[in-house]
Amino acid sequence: MKSWILAAIIIVGASWLMLPWVWWIFALPALAVGFAFAAKLRYPFLLGLCAVAVLHLMLVLPQSYANDHMLLDRVSQMFDIPGWGLLAITVIVPALLGGLASWSGASLGKAIRKEKVK
Repeated sequence: MKSWILAAIIIVGASWLMLPWVWWIFALPALAVGFAFAAKLRYPFLLGLCAVAVLHLMLVLPQSYANDHMLLDRVSQMFDIPGWGLLAITVIVPALLGGLASWSGASLGKAIRKEKVK
């Protein structure tokens, strides 16, 4: 199996298990995967970004559909933005954090192993 597929599965699975604690906890598995697969990953930022974005979409969309988007509509009216814009913000912000964590882990792993950091 390709290393990026395995790394994405590890990020999503570990984040799913740790999610009941705090919202930023998924950054730890992304950092660990970036560190562990530093030599094999070509684009660690993109891997962390996509894995966390998929995870948040899997968590947010079923909850939003279950209450017929009532909460999403009310909060988006408070900020005067469309509902899809608020949904995009709730996915993009954690995805960026996951991407940066994975990139940081890969850079740290390469620095410790004395490899050239791209």
